[in-house]
Amino acid sequence: MRELILRADDLGYSRGVNYGIKDVVEAGLIRTVGVMTAMPDAEHGLRLLDGEQLCLGLHFSACSGSPVSDADQVPSLVDEEGRFYSSRYYRSAREDFVNEEEAVREVRAQMEKFICLAGRKPDYLDCHAAITPKLERALSNTAKEYGVKYSALPVDWAQPIQVGGRLVRYFGGSGQGKTPAEQLRSIVECSGDVCGIVIYHPGYLDETIMTASSLTQQRIYETSMLCSEEAKEILRKGKAKCITYREL
Repeated sequence: MRELILRADDLGYSRGVNYGIKDVVEAGLIRTVGVMTAMPDAEHGLRLLDGEQLCLGLHFSACSGSPVSDADQVPSLVDEEGRFYSSRYYRSAREDFVNEEEAVREVRAQMEKFICLAGRKPDYLDCHAAITPKLERALSNTAKEYGVKYSALPVDWAQPIQVGGRLVRYFGGSGQGKTPAEQLRSIVECSGDVCGIVIYHPGYLDETIMTASSLTQQRIYETSMLCSEEAKEILRKGKAKCITYREL
């Protein structure tokens, strides 16, 4: 039986995203949710999910929103307006511009905000959209400091990596010219003993998403699929078992 973690990222990005994640959680398939405490709607998202028994992660961001730390304490991470550099800026940079000490400061700040909002430590820590070697070390070391599992961004999505005590392989919830349902079916049909982590970005479109995110309509399609009976049937027929980071 193939084990899968179906993960919904970006809680807190916007209210439209929050309501989409609320709907897929209530539909029953999503039990793992990544929270962006650097975004202004994080508290709203957690309130919407209050009472749900979920595996919650800190979906650390250094490329969307503004730092939880004072901007003048993390100057290598922010532009002249005190906002995080974009993921495009990270991808186009010719060298690692991140100051590791500042990165650790910001990871700790987002971690502490998560604890304040959720009332507990996250079940895992991962990174949103963009990373550098120094930021990677800051995340990995801070995860160890807090005793939290670190779910690193894969360098090669085709190769498994270790998270907790297990090997896992990442999959995108959409892509390769497939609909989300077709993609889920192909993932379930993959053979092997490695646990799959399938990353989704459910949500509804609002002004924040339309102006700040490169993911727009895909969010709606993934939300619809994750709320459907078709998705549940794909998992049933494929004898796939859904687990969370707590079981890694």
